[in-house]
Amino acid sequence: AEGGDGGNGGLFIISASLGVTGSGTLDLFRGDGGDGGTARATGKKGTDATASMAAGTAGEAHATGGRGGRVNGVFVSGFGTREATVNAPNAGNGGDALALGDPGGDGSMEFPTGGLGPRMTARGGPGGIINTNEASGTDVSGVNGTGGLARFLGGSGGVGWNACEHGFFRKGGPGGTGGFIEGGGGSVGPTTPGRPPGVPGETLVEGAANGGASGDGIDPPTMGGSEGTKSLFLPDGTTAQITDSFEKGDDGELCKFSFNVGIAVTDDPNDHEPSIELTTVGMIMAQLLPGGQVEFTSTSFKWIKTTGSLAANGAFTTMGNGSAAGFNGVQVTFEGDIALDGDGQITGITGMLVYDSANNVFPAQQPQPDGDGARHPAKYDLSGTLKPPT
Repeated sequence: AEGGDGGNGGLFIISASLGVTGSGTLDLFRGDGGDGGTARATGKKGTDATASMAAGTAGEAHATGGRGGRVNGVFVSGFGTREATVNAPNAGNGGDALALGDPGGDGSMEFPTGGLGPRMTARGGPGGIINTNEASGTDVSGVNGTGGLARFLGGSGGVGWNACEHGFFRKGGPGGTGGFIEGGGGSVGPTTPGRPPGVPGETLVEGAANGGASGDGIDPPTMGGSEGTKSLFLPDGTTAQITDSFEKGDDGELCKFSFNVGIAVTDDPNDHEPSIELTTVGMIMAQLLPGGQVEFTSTSFKWIKTTGSLAANGAFTTMGNGSAAGFNGVQVTFEGDIALDGDGQITGITGMLVYDSANNVFPAQQPQPDGDGARHPAKYDLSGTLKPPT
């Protein structure tokens, strides 16, 4: 996108064919220069990855503001001692340039990395100038135009594939690299001694060229995309105002999976089920932790919280505590498998919950027929399916 140039101010050339004498003044007027046109360019989001194609780079966005119109000078001669005065017009301001970038495409399971951010240029138009007056006794005042604003918005890398969102026991995809921006505010032309200089255009970079966020997944978390790059050419005496830009993308987080489960009594030699009060259907959450660990919690049946090791095939062994019969701190062991299909997608969970009765929470039991005098744990089979994400 290119903004049109502003028109030049009108020019008056005044002279006398014969000498003019006497007193008085001659007033001369010059028209203002027109402002340059604004340019606005928007790049299209990169295509999302598919099963057979990687994520696409976002579309480019290039904007150049128009040049501010100049103010023409005057040439005065042949008026003798008569004083000639010239008005102080304004030269045109440079046109603004706005580049809007969409992100790169998002990753897929087959091509997990997010697409690259776009290339964006924004160049503010140069401010118009006031040409020198060539008249004895004339006033050379006037204001040069301000350079146009250059503004960059957006242009981040694409988002990596999120394994957790789709229930996969896999790493998430890396985020895409942020875009490249180039340009700067409009410059100002040369000034005449005695006239205030023009003002360069501002350069604003807002939320631009950031790396794309990584998709969530299993340990270790995937890295977010690298920040973009910049090549800014700033007029003398200006700096770029950069906010929330050129930042690395967020790293992925470890997954959380919720399961709708059913629980059945497997072994309860001392009739603990009435005290433990597990419901027949509940919900349990698996939260992956660094270092191949997993934590299970539940609030939809009697509370448990166990932590332990998790294998690459989904097998787990965890220990912790639970609540039963109004008592907290009951020792619980939970072992089993997060069931996976051939692609690593979670299909469900199976396992055994063991509430240990040897911690004096439950009423004392009579010695068993074998005479060992020990209280025995209550065991419960658990099976369930992945709870769809909300």
